[in-house]
Amino acid sequence: MIDPFSAVLSTPEADRSDAFGTAPLDGWLDKAALERLADDTAIDLMPQLVDIFVSELRGQAAMIEAAAKAVDLSSLARESHVMKSSAGTFGLPRATRLAEQLNAASKANDADEALVVAARLLATIDPSIQALLQTYGLEGQIEAHGAAHGGT
Repeated sequence: MIDPFSAVLSTPEADRSDAFGTAPLDGWLDKAALERLADDTAIDLMPQLVDIFVSELRGQAAMIEAAAKAVDLSSLARESHVMKSSAGTFGLPRATRLAEQLNAASKANDADEALVVAARLLATIDPSIQALLQTYGLEGQIEAHGAAHGGT
């Protein structure tokens, strides 16, 4: 049996988004969600909030990757639920949708589907972060976040 999770994760980083038919940065951000967050907090706090969120998102992705490698559906359900909420708050529709699908597959005890969706979700994290950081003029921190928080 082919392990779809390992197959996608072994795909070079640049090819992952193409494997799922996604355009480079089109549709990565929900500007309305970001505007709601800025309205609920303060626009001048957004760079700091984004910085904290990116760190947390990388940690969530690492936990999802570990749970997928262990085929731990309970952990996948729990971590994907957290990511679904936080990614939605920060306007990452692709990550939100895939986290929701991962949560559903994990709760349904569908390990094969959960592994495929987990791999797809993990492949969206870096482009989502890149789009978010660019929106707030933090793109110089892309490399720093990857190195400091275990990203690629």
